[in-house]
Amino acid sequence: MKTKSKVAINKNTSKMDQDSEVETLKNDRATSLTTFQEYFYANLLFWGFLILLAIVSFFTCGGIWDSVTAEMMKFIFLVFGGGFTLVSVMDYLYEKYVVEPNKNKHD
Repeated sequence: MKTKSKVAINKNTSKMDQDSEVETLKNDRATSLTTFQEYFYANLLFWGFLILLAIVSFFTCGGIWDSVTAEMMKFIFLVFGGGFTLVSVMDYLYEKYVVEPNKNKHD
């Protein structure tokens, strides 16, 4: 998920232009998200969507809390939410422990 950009500084540019390019790169790194933060915010967004989905589903089904509504809520939050979070954790661990060490070996 995370991309790195490399910018070569042209030797023909002035010192002020080179300094501004370096400053821009530093600012980009400071404002870029880590892989963990990307997954965290993706999960927050998805769980927010699930809460909205649960509210809409509750009122669409009549706004009455019964066994069907309870099972529907379990399904929404356990299957959709739990599944998405589990896959996110597995993908994060894969990127951290498999992709990154291999990337360092080839560089």
